[in-house]
Formats: sequence, C-alpha cells, structure tokens
Amino acid sequence: MKIAFNMLSASHGGGFNTYNKNILNQLFIDDDLENEFFIFTNDNSLKIDKKNIHLVHVPNLFSKIFLRIFWMQFILPLNLLFKKVDILFSPMNIVPIALYLSKIK
Repeated sequence: MKIAFNMLSASHGGGFNTYNKNILNQLFIDDDLENEFFIFTNDNSLKIDKKNIHLVHVPNLFSKIFLRIFWMQFILPLNLLFKKVDILFSPMNIVPIALYLSKIK
C-alpha cells in the first residue's frame, strides 16, 4: 500500500510543526516494510535513509497561506495520482477537493 503524508507547514512554525515532527519520528522508528511512504514537506532538514520512505520536498514558496492552499488543491492531488497513492494523511482542516473524485482515502 502507498501512503502519503502532507506535512507541508506554515513558515512560522508552532504546534503544527511539532505535531508533524512527532508523527514522522515515529514513522522513522517503525520498521514497516510492507508499505511505501511519501512525505510531502517543506522542511529541508529532514533526511531519511529507508528505501520505502520517500521525501518529496516542496519549495518554501508554498508555505504562504494562499499558495499553500493552491498547492494542496491542485498540485498535491496530481502528485498523489501520479504516484498511485492509496491513502493520504493530512493533519490539516483542508482536504483536496479532487480526492473526493478519486479512490484515494
């Protein structure tokens, strides 16, 4: 199964960034080799050495609120479809509308 994490965060940091980092730290600890993970992030400090976890770096330009919403509604769904993702975990209160038309959960 292919699972994507939308960890794109605001440029100012805060609790949301802490929440994301805690989720990712647990993911890095677990040895889940059955699934493939895609992590969409604008945090350039993340480094991963696991074969089944892929970082997809998003330019910091999209950390601005309106551009971030544009990215989530148009660019992210295309990426998910291209990568044939089965599940998207997005800890925000905004979900790409296009996902309602796809099989992505």
